[in-house]
Amino acid sequence: MYIWLGLLVVVLLVAYYVIRPIDRKEESYQLPDLKLALDITKLVKVEIERNKNYIRMERVRNVWKVMDPVNFVVDDEAIYRLLEGMAKFKLTGIVSSNPEKYGMFQVDEKGTTLTITYDDNRTTTLIVGKAGPTPNQTYVRPVNSNSVYLARGLSSFVVNKELRDWRQRTIYHTDPNVIKYFKLESDTGSFVLRREGKRWLANKKPVATRNVNPVLNALSYVRAEDFIDTALIINSPREVHVELVAPELVRMDIYGERGAHAQHYLKTSFSPTIYVVSNAMVQDLKKLANLLATPKEGVATSLGVQPRPAAKDTEISPAAQQVLATLTSLQSMSSTTTYTTQEEQGELVIHPFQKGQTLADVAKKYKVTVDQIKKWNLLKSDVVKPGMDLYIFTKKKK
Repeated sequence: MYIWLGLLVVVLLVAYYVIRPIDRKEESYQLPDLKLALDITKLVKVEIERNKNYIRMERVRNVWKVMDPVNFVVDDEAIYRLLEGMAKFKLTGIVSSNPEKYGMFQVDEKGTTLTITYDDNRTTTLIVGKAGPTPNQTYVRPVNSNSVYLARGLSSFVVNKELRDWRQRTIYHTDPNVIKYFKLESDTGSFVLRREGKRWLANKKPVATRNVNPVLNALSYVRAEDFIDTALIINSPREVHVELVAPELVRMDIYGERGAHAQHYLKTSFSPTIYVVSNAMVQDLKKLANLLATPKEGVATSLGVQPRPAAKDTEISPAAQQVLATLTSLQSMSSTTTYTTQEEQGELVIHPFQKGQTLADVAKKYKVTVDQIKKWNLLKSDVVKPGMDLYIFTKKKK
């Protein structure tokens, strides 16, 4: 009898300790702080390290430049996407706190180390891993944390670029409204257009706005696909020749290779660099040359391309939107030819240089200086071949 009572007591005690309610303190879990924000308005330096390759970019007088391992201006599109991603950056949830699972999310040595520095010397370092379950999500891990998070805004695609992809690809950028004259020649046709007030004229006849705007779009913002930094002798025939005055003279020549992997090389009058441009760009210019070789009459009024609109995403603060809105123009202007000089206020005159004339004669006729004529026409000496067209800006008549 006593034996059975003893067994019953033992069973009851075991049952009590096994099925009793667990202390609330033991089952509670404190979620980590997810308020990690990246303030692009105070950002001065970005460092990216991946596969033992290190890139350091710094903001110098509001222009982003690669400082290490080489020195050049950062591409406007690349830095825009990076800063836009930082402005939208937000941790949305914790995925794991187990270091053994770092490799699963590529937030270990296979990930990209992103270090950003602010103007007060504060730094934030993240390990950017692989893409998340949706296109706008990425796995990240702060270096001072064991936790892996799912983040929104900053993608591995934007961060993981080769050094050459950070290089400024804008060859030429200017305000379409300062272009006063341009000539386009190709094997499909050629034409010359000249601005008079708000109208564009070809052979003294007005040209329709719908025909002019595509040319302004194409010529006022020219970008490269790649760069040729080694010595290259171009034996290919010239496909396209461009001259434009905005307000100074700029020349661009495109040469094309033949074959399945043919490339198009672009040379300019303002840079020794040889650029590789897309086949689509070349074909578009040829189509425009063919279209405007026999222009239809019409009145050109509002001309030009629209600037990049400021971001209106509610995820981005007004201060960050202002940074992004001005970024592209600052980057492009810092490394390409963009003119805003006093000649914009003058009237463009095209003077055919005649045999027996001198630059001094031409300068006296139009009341300008020889140095101005040489500057406007990219002349290195006073020698000019008869028949050459000289671009001259004369003062507007009041």
